[in-house]
Amino acid sequence: MTLGEKLKFLRERSGLTQQGLGKIIGYNFRVVSKWEKDLSIPNAKVAYQLASVFGEPIENILNENFAYSTEDGEELLDILQEDGRKTGFFATKEAVHEKGFWHNEVSVWIANRKGQYLLTKRAKDKDFNPDKWAIVTGHVRAGEDNLVAVERILNRELNLSKQDYSFKKLITKKQKQSGVKFKYFKANNKITNAGAKTNKRFQTSYILFLDISAEEVKFNKKEISEIKFFTIDDIKDLIKTGTTVFSKEYDLNMLAEGLNIDLIDVVDEDNNLTGVVEEKSEVHQKGLWHREAICFVCNDKDEILTYRRVMTTKVNPGLIVPFFGGHVLSGESYDDGMARELKEEIGFVPEKFEFLRQVKKVSVSKVTNRCFTNYYACRCNLALKDFKFSEFEIDEPKWVKYDILMEFFKSEKAYKSRIEEGWFVEMMQQVKEFLDRKE
Repeated sequence: MTLGEKLKFLRERSGLTQQGLGKIIGYNFRVVSKWEKDLSIPNAKVAYQLASVFGEPIENILNENFAYSTEDGEELLDILQEDGRKTGFFATKEAVHEKGFWHNEVSVWIANRKGQYLLTKRAKDKDFNPDKWAIVTGHVRAGEDNLVAVERILNRELNLSKQDYSFKKLITKKQKQSGVKFKYFKANNKITNAGAKTNKRFQTSYILFLDISAEEVKFNKKEISEIKFFTIDDIKDLIKTGTTVFSKEYDLNMLAEGLNIDLIDVVDEDNNLTGVVEEKSEVHQKGLWHREAICFVCNDKDEILTYRRVMTTKVNPGLIVPFFGGHVLSGESYDDGMARELKEEIGFVPEKFEFLRQVKKVSVSKVTNRCFTNYYACRCNLALKDFKFSEFEIDEPKWVKYDILMEFFKSEKAYKSRIEEGWFVEMMQQVKEFLDRKE
């Protein structure tokens, strides 16, 4: 194999054109073409520069007796600076880990209609995190677009092609476009170690909505030993037991937000189901009508359970709230949604709810929120220590007397507009009547 043949092989393996390589090393593509045709030879300085670009030992490039295999070689990765910018140099995947170079990775959360996430159990012979549960993850090759890398990795790891996750199988039926809509949601830098190897990577994560059973997936048994769908709570348990690659400091907080993939039934202006299902963020961005369920938790001392929303929450951080609840998810009834929200937020589900009223509401802030909200009341005489409050949503829980709470509403700016609306005052009177009927 001549020097020119080697340079052409290494350039093509790196996914570079002659013009692209010339731009990196500061030469015209015509010069690169002459090198590859053995019409001229790069000087020593350029030869070392080429070796760095290709991530290859200079002796292999210059040794006349050394030849590269024309079969698929090892992946070449972009070497990054510590701030994530490209250096313009490449290295093999093995060299990246051995020398601890920063590089790019992508990961994909695959979510189904039930709000579960597909995790893969890494093979026992993997260098990093063997035999642990993870999401689909892989390296971004040199010069490769992130989404192209995602598609390649899904095909390699799970034997999924674009046809498998086209819009027909996406939960959001309105996403009718060629290919697939991946939702980008997080980029972060991480460092992990395995013996003498160091994995320094900038990882960009995506969400793919896909209704598919684990049994349908023909996974790569060289990379993966098992696959399974898990709920958020299941994943939290995996983190606690150390059987997953996720870290408590970063990933648990991310998972607490449900990865923003709650799926909501869209209704019309009369609260009839339309058959359209959208993710929660899309419902708000598009101002679509949907359903919510809210419950006042009361005891026999004329008190209502209140709390302050944690400062890290995206909606109304720090606001004191006298009720619990949230969106009714796709396929749920109002009652089912209410029971789920109470279990998630306070670890308590009453034997029965008392329906107070339904309110058709429209509010406008950064987005337009159009919803039909069912308000309920329930009875609970637990002490605060006996609840299981969600640490990701609830701070400073308190039992507050009804009269004190009403005075707070009148003085608190955030509730002023509600007090001025007749339905809210009437509903609070219904809550008072519920409290007075001590059972």
